[in-house]
Amino acid sequence: MILKFRAWHKKDKKMYDVAEIHFRNGKPNTLYLVGRRWIAIIEEAILLQSTGLKAKNCKELFSGDVVKRKIEVFNPAGCQPTGKDRWKYSIDKIDDILDLPDYELIPSWLIKLGNIYENPELMKKVEK
Repeated sequence: MILKFRAWHKKDKKMYDVAEIHFRNGKPNTLYLVGRRWIAIIEEAILLQSTGLKAKNCKELFSGDVVKRKIEVFNPAGCQPTGKDRWKYSIDKIDDILDLPDYELIPSWLIKLGNIYENPELMKKVEK
């Protein structure tokens, strides 16, 4: 997997794709952001790494993204209901569900709703 990053620029209040990350003494120092005229120092931005997952709507998922997740329902006896009762939905921050088994992170079961920086109101909907 190729590492991909994007950055939320705190002052611009805008998300940018990251073209380059420059390091000083082994730590990120400056960022070259696609579509921004000037470089950004690392303190001006929040660096977000790709998870390597894509959602049903073909959107790449980065840390900080919020997804609507389809979950199969099983009753206490382990039987699976049929029809519309077979599924429930959960709204989660992608960072909180990355440790789930692969079968629960099927791209067709994930819909990207936005991210916590551009859409802070989504945090009110995130399952606790």
